[in-house]
Amino acid sequence: MSDKPKLLIIDDDKVNTEIITGKLKSLDILVMHALRGEDGVQMAQQEKPDIILLDVVMPGMDGFEVIRQLKKYQDTSIIPIVMITALDDVKSRVKALELGADDFLNKDVDWASLTARIKSLLKIKQYNDSMREYQINLQREVEKKNRGAAACSCRVKKIRDGNYHETHQSV
Repeated sequence: MSDKPKLLIIDDDKVNTEIITGKLKSLDILVMHALRGEDGVQMAQQEKPDIILLDVVMPGMDGFEVIRQLKKYQDTSIIPIVMITALDDVKSRVKALELGADDFLNKDVDWASLTARIKSLLKIKQYNDSMREYQINLQREVEKKNRGAAACSCRVKKIRDGNYHETHQSV
């Protein structure tokens, strides 16, 4: 298992995925590809990437539907999504952002900007993951304390009702 951050590219244009992969080599990340939206959703659910680069216009499930699907599930709902597409109209940008995309870039992207955004979103994802882990541990601790409090409360009730007899053995 690799400790490298995982990036998933979902784009039906294999040449684009290869170009993006080549441009991102300096980031020391594991890059995965899906050429169809359906495959991208499935791969995201299985691999839990740290960030997704997503095209909008694809045959079958388009990028907007991919976002809808990913946001349905707790495990994939917090994965940062950067839309990289030829669409540049305001309506498409707003729609992507409203659905839950974290950024929207044109395909003629400045690679330095994309790299900086990926680094920034990876830091945010790492922070979110650590906060989620902290929340889980805190919840476990609360549940443990609640079980102990319930046991004490039960003993107190028995004592109050006169039904609690603790046996002590002499040494």
